[in-house]
Amino acid sequence: MAEKTTVKKGNPFSTFFKNNGAILIGYALLVLALCIITGDTFMTTSNILNVLRQAVQNSLMAFGITFILINGCVDLSVGANCATTGVIMVLFLNMGVPFVLCVLITLACGALMGLFNGYFVTEWNLIPYVVTLASQNIYRGLGYVISGGLPVRNTDPSFTYIGNGYVGPIPFPIILMLFCWIICSIFMSRTVTGRHMYAVGGNQEAAQYSGINPKRIKRIAYTFSGVLSAIAGIVLAAKLFSGQPSSGVGYEGDAIASNVLGGVSMKGGTGTHTGALIGALVLATLTNGFNLLQVDFYYQMIVKGFVIILAVEIDVLKKAAEEANISLKELLFPKKK
Repeated sequence: MAEKTTVKKGNPFSTFFKNNGAILIGYALLVLALCIITGDTFMTTSNILNVLRQAVQNSLMAFGITFILINGCVDLSVGANCATTGVIMVLFLNMGVPFVLCVLITLACGALMGLFNGYFVTEWNLIPYVVTLASQNIYRGLGYVISGGLPVRNTDPSFTYIGNGYVGPIPFPIILMLFCWIICSIFMSRTVTGRHMYAVGGNQEAAQYSGINPKRIKRIAYTFSGVLSAIAGIVLAAKLFSGQPSSGVGYEGDAIASNVLGGVSMKGGTGTHTGALIGALVLATLTNGFNLLQVDFYYQMIVKGFVIILAVEIDVLKKAAEEANISLKELLFPKKK
């Protein structure tokens, strides 16, 4: 079985730096550059917390997409899922449904949206890109239908705390993000299903011969993606004091980019949620730096686009190096005979 998992036995610190060393060095250089360019503005407690808060929605959706990418699939519907589940949460709150039950209903709706994608990908054998592009439109349209095309407001303190509250000096959304990261990381590294996801993404045929059901594993991955998108939707709606069907546009691009930047392969079988978190922090830091430097939003989009292209190209080169059984350095700079 060609199980290219990054979860390996041995010294956890050496494994961590082996898997994430490149992106960590790049992130450190980015932070250093911003510290020099912005002076004392960037490296302040308030701004660091601001960067982390900016990374919350993207990180949560990126964690869901990590499951998908490791299985060798893709999900373009997470942004629409986020918007629509946010609307669902607020609508049920406005109906007088108890808060905890509203959360559970919203998470169940997110799970069903993810399972919908997984069903058509596995049972109908459709291309994940096409299925999730179609469901993106379906979920976005559903959000507009149930909200009447307008934002749905709710200022209940127990609800808005999710997006704006603090636990001591730390914003609650950051704590929620870190909690989800820990749970996802433990699931992938410590459970049989997590290891099966790596196996399916690394070599689906070999995984199937070894007794793994790839269809079941992929459906689970899409369901997890739906749940995490719903969590992001709840946090976003609480932050904005309203469920907005127009929110979440383009979020799927940032979530995928975070994964690729963090070393999660677009071809499956390789990556971790830690890498996805680091990638999300890189994008949040980049955006924050641009805002501090007052760079126009449209130029930010151009730079992000080139960053994504670069990240994907690095992923392609790494895969080519692995297949040739040589290092990336040897691939880029072959020795002359």
